[in-house]
Formats: sequence, C-alpha cells, structure tokens
Amino acid sequence: MKAYLVSIGCDNYQSETLNNLSGAENDALAVYDVLVDSEYSIYEKESSYFLKSPVISDVKGTLEEALFDKECPDIFTLFFAGHGGVVDGTYYLCLNETKTDRMSFTGLSLTEIFRIVSSSGVKHVNLVIDACNTAGLVNDLLSLIKPELMGAKGSFGISILAAAASDEYAGEVAGQGLLTGSLINLISGRDKVNSDVEFLDLVNLGRVISTKFIQEGRDQTPSSWGMNLYGPSIFSKNPYHSQDDTISTHDFSFIPPASRVGMVLLNYKDDLWGLYDDLGNTEGVREFLEVIRSAGEAVDNTDDLVTLLKGVGYRFIEKFSPEYDFKQLELINAISTVLIPHLSNEKARVAFSEFMALFKFYGIRLLDDTLENLQEDKYYLINKEGAGFDVLSNYYYLPIRLSKLVGYFSQLLLVDEGVNEKVSAFLDLVRKDYSGHLMVMSEEQAPYLHSFFGVYHALGKGEQVKDLLISYMRDYIGCTGQVAALNLPAENTLKFLIQRYTQNKVNIEYKSNPDSLGASLLLQSNAYGIGEDVDLVLHALDRHSFHLFIPGNIGQFGGKIIENGFNMVLRCGSNFWTCKDFSDIVKEHFEKYSEIDLSSLSSIEKYSCVASSFVQPDRIPLMV
Repeated sequence: MKAYLVSIGCDNYQSETLNNLSGAENDALAVYDVLVDSEYSIYEKESSYFLKSPVISDVKGTLEEALFDKECPDIFTLFFAGHGGVVDGTYYLCLNETKTDRMSFTGLSLTEIFRIVSSSGVKHVNLVIDACNTAGLVNDLLSLIKPELMGAKGSFGISILAAAASDEYAGEVAGQGLLTGSLINLISGRDKVNSDVEFLDLVNLGRVISTKFIQEGRDQTPSSWGMNLYGPSIFSKNPYHSQDDTISTHDFSFIPPASRVGMVLLNYKDDLWGLYDDLGNTEGVREFLEVIRSAGEAVDNTDDLVTLLKGVGYRFIEKFSPEYDFKQLELINAISTVLIPHLSNEKARVAFSEFMALFKFYGIRLLDDTLENLQEDKYYLINKEGAGFDVLSNYYYLPIRLSKLVGYFSQLLLVDEGVNEKVSAFLDLVRKDYSGHLMVMSEEQAPYLHSFFGVYHALGKGEQVKDLLISYMRDYIGCTGQVAALNLPAENTLKFLIQRYTQNKVNIEYKSNPDSLGASLLLQSNAYGIGEDVDLVLHALDRHSFHLFIPGNIGQFGGKIIENGFNMVLRCGSNFWTCKDFSDIVKEHFEKYSEIDLSSLSSIEKYSCVASSFVQPDRIPLMV
C-alpha cells in the first residue's frame, strides 16, 4: 500500500485584503510530522511534501510530481491550513499570491484539485482543510457526483474533513488550529478513538472531532464526508490497534498498543494488568518496580523509556489517586528509581522533575490528611479492624508505619522546605500520642529513619528532632539491637514479637544480623552530638555486628543489584568502641570506595537516593 502526503501551510500573503497568519505553517508541519515522521506513519517520506506559503504554481508542480512523476499511490492526502473562501459557488484555497478580487485566477479551486486527482489513477483521496468557511466546499462535490462515475471501475474514493461551517471562522489556540490540534491528538495516540481497527478513516475521525467540539460548546462545527467508497478508506494507522484481543496496553497505561513502546509492553501485559487490578501492599509496588525496570531495559532508547514510565506511571497513579495512603508516593518513587541511571539525559531529567512535582502534590495531600485525621482521632494511625492478631499486629506494624510517615515527610522537605511547619505539627502529635511507639522493630525502618534524621540535620533543623533520635536509640540499645529481618513473612511477626518481649534473644531466622538500622542510628547519634552519651551504654551491644553498603556512584543506586560498591560489616567491641570510631571508619571507607562527593550533591541527587531506598529498603541513603 503506497500513501503520499502533500501538507500545505500558508502564513504569508501578498494581498492587502488577506491578513498574514502565524500558525498555518506550524499546523502543516505538525501534520507532516505525525503522518510521515512518526512511528505510526503509513506515508512514504520520499514521496511526501511540506510546502510553506507556496504560490499556485508550486502546489500544482508538487501535485504533478507526486501523482504523475512517481508510481501512483493507493492513498493520497492533501492537508491545507490558511485562508480559504467561496466565490461563485466554488471553494478556493488562498495561496501566497492569491488576490481576493481575482480568486478564480489566483486561488486554487477544489474543482481543479479534483480534476488533477481524478486523472492520476489514485484509489483514495483524503482532503483536510483547516480554514474558514470550509463547509462551503460541498458545492464542489457536485463535480464528482455524476451517475456515470459513481462506483465506476477506476473511480477514486474521497474523504473530506472541513474545519468549519460555511458561515463560520476556523479558530485556533496557542497558534494551532482547533481542528488540526484535535486531529493530531487522535492520530498520534494522545486521544483515543473508540475503535481497535488497524487503520483510521477521515470520516470517522471527523465525527469524533465534531462530537467533541459540540460537547465543549465551541463556536466552530467541523464536518466530514465520504463519497464513492468502493474500497478501503484509509487515512492513518490507529495507534490503539492491538494484536492482542484480551488485554490492551491502554487497559493499564496511557500508551497506544501499536506504538514501539506499546509493542514492548505487550510482553508484560499480564503482570501489569494484575498489578493494576490489585496493587496490594508495599510488596505490590516492589513487584511493579521490577516489571517496569524489566520493560525499561527492553526499549531501544531513553526517550522510549521516559514514554514508558510516564505512560504506565501516570495511569497507575491516577488509578490509586483517591486513596490517601503511601501508594502514590511509593509508585512515584518506583518510577523515579528506574530513571536514576539516565539523569544525564535531558528528557529523563525533565520527567524526573515532573515526578518530583507529583510527589510534592501527593506528599502534601498525605500530610494534610494525616494531620486532619489525627486532630480528630488520636488513634487514627492504629489499625482498628479485625480481632486477635489483627489488633495485636499494631505492636509490630505501627512503629514501621510511623517510620514511613516521618521518612516520606522528610523526602517532601527535600522538595519543599515550606512544609516544615506542618511536619512539625505532625511530629508534635506523634510526641503527644505515639511516643511509646517510637521503637525499632524492623530493618525495613532503616532507610526511612536515616532519611528523616539526615534531612533534618542537613537542613540545620536537627535540634527539632533530637529527642526522637534519642527515643529510637534508647529502644535499640534496650532490645540489644534485635530487629526483625527485612521482608519477615507476616506469619512470623507474632513469633518475633513474643520473643522480643519475653526472651533475651530472638531466633536467628527472625532477626536481621548484621543490621543496617543500628548502623544508621550510630551515625546519626554522632552527627547529632549525642554519641558520647550513647558510648556510656554501648557495651550492651558488645559483639553486635552492624552492616552498611557504600555505593560506588549514584547512577547505580537505583539498580536492583549495585555492582560497584563496598559491603562493610563492623563489630562493636572489636572494630570500634565508640560512635565516633564507627563514624570515622565509615567516612574513611566512603572516601575510599565511593566516587560520590557528598559536599556537592544536588537536591535532585539526594531525592533520587531517598526514593530508591524507600522502594528498595535493602540500601540506606548515606548521601543524605
């Protein structure tokens, strides 16, 4: 199937009675780009043309070259944006040299265009005119409606899309014609036609656009016609055509299935659809991260990766938007994590900033909602549903939930310090009603608490939260550093709790050994100036092992496996005896094994490390 396009935009007019335009050439170029240069193109680039403010001879010469000098196409599309009008029942396209008082000599009539096309042997013609009074061209159709030609062998079919009624002007917004903008949105996949056929025809596209204009109450009435359609009427490829009859990428993303990225996503459709249907808890978000990471590795370039992450990410975030919990923030962090290795790319940086802005929106919403609910019900953070262990589970999960909240609110401070007052109000309520739950329970708390205390210290606000650090450190020493292992199965949490409160030692299979949570608290204790106080009771942790991973660089910090870095395990009473000793050893190893310059990190780099650690809590954001 051969398809050619001639796209004409006329901004400049020599006639004093025709005002120059500013967006017609842009419209014609945009149509050319989406029909010829996009991934959905069916038009041959070497046989398609873009004309800027041409004279009539240029247009006729181009039509002759396209339709007669080359192999005759099956489909020919002519797009025009500019001035147009009806004279003596004939519709004319106004070109650069057109004079309104000599329209029949200086304008290009549709009758002339039909005559040229009819003698070429082309099978189907698409005509799109974004100009005023275009519905007046209906009179020119009479030259085609002849009984001896209707349906005759070799006659061509024609589809026409006109921007406005015969007595209407064609409007524009931001330098783009309303008709052109709507058409481009449909054929590029930004808007969806409710059809999964492989190709779109101009008449149906016109109906969709016309209905949209009516619903929006616009003072413009696009219209479309089709005639003599004995064969297929094809205008463009349908971005939403899917080779899979069960699940389309549009079911779980904003990505058209016929696109390059859509074709990649079809390989992950079952996993993504399952997660979209029920994301579940935090583990669901981690599964989401693994799926989009794998899909991202399958695309060809960073631009396609950004398209994938935005198309899938925004759809998931929108799905769970009504919920006031961690889901939106976790999803944003998962998407941001996949972008970390690509932040040297401009498009990836822009997308990352957009997701940071989205994090700010949902972070403030969560903060406001949490404050409001705590002020109305001081037990708001406690799970009150169920019986038995469903209630007892608060002893395990409530400290983790509190750590997540302070962690996310510290991440929010990296984006907007202006929320400090609200975060302080939240912390005051925590001190008042939840001080007994400022406990170390699980290794999962490590990245959240490290970010919280690290951000406050970096912002010079450490004194505001030093009392909270003391509470966590006191509890850690009190339980002799016995914290639950990362990803401890739910069925073992009760066993861990019982042993934590009734035995001197927790079974090795339930606890983290060595742990990173204690390592973080030791570092923060030294930074906050309470290290010497901790040293007085540090003997309680004698022979306890602490673990930290030092990343080689930030670019790999988002990966599932960080290839370059150093795993450090230090034993209290053997490798160090004070908090300062511990901090000095960590600093020495960081300088030796990491390329990261902590003194020059940007807020985006700090934010990215926090995002990765929150969705992958097997690492601590030491950069904060």
